Amino acid sequence: METIKDRILEILQEQNISIGEFCKMSGVGKNAINELDKFTPSLTNILKMADFLNVSLDYLAGLTENESAILKDYKIKFYENLNEILEQQQISKNKFMKDLNLSTDAFTRWKRGTVPYFSTLIEIANYLNVSLDYLIGRSED
Repeated sequence: METIKDRILEILQEQNISIGEFCKMSGVGKNAINELDKFTPSLTNILKMADFLNVSLDYLAGLTENESAILKDYKIKFYENLNEILEQQQISKNKFMKDLNLSTDAFTRWKRGTVPYFSTLIEIANYLNVSLDYLIGRSED
């Protein structure tokens, strides 16, 4: 299975862009690519990378082979979208939190505007069977 780093490096090679140029043009730190082997990127960094490369978060995370992103001007709406999806799927917050083994105060933090780590977002998207881009408000499906 390809990693986030593998997918980014593949796209950069196809577009003939060096890692240094990519980091500078996308606004991520110059070690951001090398650190992908050691750490899950922050949502801020992964969004910068995906936006610059014009690919979906799901593609970078290895959840789909479809690179295309349906980009729109977006504002992160994780909390709002999560509540809407839970309501549509008739899943209680308690069941959701228990099934994913998340702390009970996470909803309070998310309501205040924080978002989970990218690895947790992947788990949530998989559990709810929705795209990462939809979950955070980057696409409408």
